[in-house]
Amino acid sequence: MFTYIAPQDLHTVWQQVKVGLHIIRHKTDEKWIAEDVYASLKAGTSQLFMFDDGFTVLQNMRNEWTNEPYLHIWAMFHGKHEDISEEIHANLKQIAHNIGAKSITFTSPRRWERRSGAKIKSITYELGV
Repeated sequence: MFTYIAPQDLHTVWQQVKVGLHIIRHKTDEKWIAEDVYASLKAGTSQLFMFDDGFTVLQNMRNEWTNEPYLHIWAMFHGKHEDISEEIHANLKQIAHNIGAKSITFTSPRRWERRSGAKIKSITYELGV
């Protein structure tokens, strides 16, 4: 289901990805901009995978204390309303397995634990000053 898009092929799907990133930012008030994602993808510090009417931007990360690898979901967009979470989870788990990761992480201001099956590991609160 997931199709990896190599950095040299990014321009073939960028307009579709850029629209999805703008929607994500509007819903979440993220501080990054689409150009940050583009630069990271071109530099190879993150990876883009396309799927039916959507995409995900992933980063191979390492725990700062144990150095264990984990897969981080930087952004994910799915334009359809049908539930394809089982397919998405299977693909994410395979990618994580391929890099030797024991876990997959993501951050979001939205509540996903009931829908994703993920458990809350920490919650970050922000108080404006």
